[in-house]
Amino acid sequence: MTPQEYLSGLFDYTFTAANYASVFKKRGVEDLVDVDNNTEKSLELSQADLYMILYTALSKGSSSKSKGDWSKSDGGAMIGVTDRKSWFKEANRIYRKYGEGTYSLTDATNRW
Repeated sequence: MTPQEYLSGLFDYTFTAANYASVFKKRGVEDLVDVDNNTEKSLELSQADLYMILYTALSKGSSSKSKGDWSKSDGGAMIGVTDRKSWFKEANRIYRKYGEGTYSLTDATNRW
């Protein structure tokens, strides 16, 4: 199992390839090797960074397109305040565990 497969299993959210690439570069995670070949610290800090990406993610509305007999609809995703706060809290717990300090709700959006 790769680190991306491992981390994607922890979230009910689809991150982009760019999200993973940025986080892995920042944390020194080697994605093309087995997850066990990376440190627990780098994986947990990557998880915290993904929580922060979720924290700053925008909600998106549903959309639909149609032309003649053809139509396509995409569902929206609303991210609530309670979810955002719990992700922020969990990210800070991991950052604190590894001595990276914590962030307030006001300066978190400037971090990313």
